[in-house]
Amino acid sequence: MIVLRSIAFNLAFYVNLIVRMIVLSPIYFLSPRKKAWKIPKDWVLSNHALFKAIVGTDYEIEGVENLPEGPFIFAPKHQSFWDAYAFLHLLDDPVYILKRELMWIPLFGWYVAKMRMIPIDRGNRAQAIESVNRGAGPLSRPVNPQIRARAVDPVLLQPAAGLGMPDERAGIAGHSLGHLGPAVETHHLRPGWQARRA
Repeated sequence: MIVLRSIAFNLAFYVNLIVRMIVLSPIYFLSPRKKAWKIPKDWVLSNHALFKAIVGTDYEIEGVENLPEGPFIFAPKHQSFWDAYAFLHLLDDPVYILKRELMWIPLFGWYVAKMRMIPIDRGNRAQAIESVNRGAGPLSRPVNPQIRARAVDPVLLQPAAGLGMPDERAGIAGHSLGHLGPAVETHHLRPGWQARRA
């Protein structure tokens, strides 16, 4: 039964994604960038609903009130594809650091490009960090000069992007990317998270 529900959810997940991208493309691409965020954020919430309805697994995100004001680096543990999108609806205007290959996917890559994400080459760590620094430049906005000359919106850093494994990210965020803001690492998917058996 668990296998069947898993297959059903994966099918529903991708159908939900593809249909929304096709049907809502005119609205998405013609809308101002910040207003267009509603479409992917609604997609996230619909996935959460499908996950609960089909698989029978719910989720809880704790500590949102502890997120810092202003720019920060948000670093999920990336234990599955789930955390690549699960927090999106909780962030105002995030900037994802992602592997460049995702930009090559038809339609999906165009959606990502509209949201000023930062693609990087996972095979070259030094170049990847340089790409983040270069990509963050146009995203910056003036802030209090006594605090920092420039700042950017929340940045989501995934270890799969090539900037370090979970135990390394704090060091990377604190040194190579520290100018983007403080690092916030997440801990989730506790040992008892598996779906209920029928």
